[in-house]
Amino acid sequence: MHTRPTLAIGAIVSAALLLTSMPVLAARADTAEPVAATYDARKLTLGVAMWSGREMGKLDSFRSSIGGTRVPLWTFWNVWGGDTHFEFPMAAARAARDRGAAPFIWWEPRTRLEPNDTTFTRNLNIINGQHDAYIRQFARDAKAFGSTVLIRFAMQANSKDYPWGWDYSSTDGNTIRTFKRMWRHVHGIFQQEGADNVKWVWTIATQTCKGNCLRRPLGFPGKAYVDYMGFTWENWGAAPDSEHQASRPWVSMYRGFKPIVNRLKKVSRKPIVAAAIASAPDGGNKAGWIRRGYRKVYNRLPRVRIINYLNTDLSGPPHYHRDWSLHGDPLSAYALIASKPRFRGRIR
Repeated sequence: MHTRPTLAIGAIVSAALLLTSMPVLAARADTAEPVAATYDARKLTLGVAMWSGREMGKLDSFRSSIGGTRVPLWTFWNVWGGDTHFEFPMAAARAARDRGAAPFIWWEPRTRLEPNDTTFTRNLNIINGQHDAYIRQFARDAKAFGSTVLIRFAMQANSKDYPWGWDYSSTDGNTIRTFKRMWRHVHGIFQQEGADNVKWVWTIATQTCKGNCLRRPLGFPGKAYVDYMGFTWENWGAAPDSEHQASRPWVSMYRGFKPIVNRLKKVSRKPIVAAAIASAPDGGNKAGWIRRGYRKVYNRLPRVRIINYLNTDLSGPPHYHRDWSLHGDPLSAYALIASKPRFRGRIR
């Protein structure tokens, strides 16, 4: 995965089924772990990620490209330091809300312009209160926003690619233990400020670890500090001739999700977010991947409540990934999925 620019869904059953099933679902899910976030029962919520999220013209254009269908979740990138993108995106979040989209903030403890600066990425600096003033102000602003905000904080710490994780450097002192303490410290400040409208999304890497990501420790902060569990996963497919990344097998959405969901189910009973997913254009039928994938995940993996598509071309430098973006037949396939009632859940 990358550090820049990441859908959510559901199916509405008959009114009778919905009324009879909701109490059962609530009883089963809330007995051991109350879930603060509210989502539509058996509706999948769709989200879209387009860098940097603050330009509402991109949201308007994407919505128009799928026939005017509402986009329930819209992604914002936020770092902790640098010249831009560090404050709570109040104006853009309000504009997204006015368009029916809940903000999904990817909040990264790093400096955007100086990626090797450990000021924010060293867990102990955060634990020891060095950045409390910034965190507290961000929490106050999030509370002042007044509506539900999903924060994907310190994502994919189990990956070798993220400096707040424990496999990134041997000199920063970061460990699984310090990562958990750091997460709990930040979460605690939001609690102190009464920012109960913030829902915490803990996400893992699934393809960029030293060894098999799912067989390694994941760094779950604890059920009291997480509202959603989540993951990143992409269908890489074949690499174009100009690519720097090798070709990989074409994998369906369901086949890609299933082992990840099964692993997360062993961690907690929290609902699951596919926080950043996408498919390459080469190596298979991307439109079919979308049409079949969303339906099969909905039908067979009910713990997945949100799917957030990374609608971004990352095929060039500095990432050399793939063109994950939606256009042509894949965009039409996505528009069809987004129009179905069962894929029109929303976060409240």
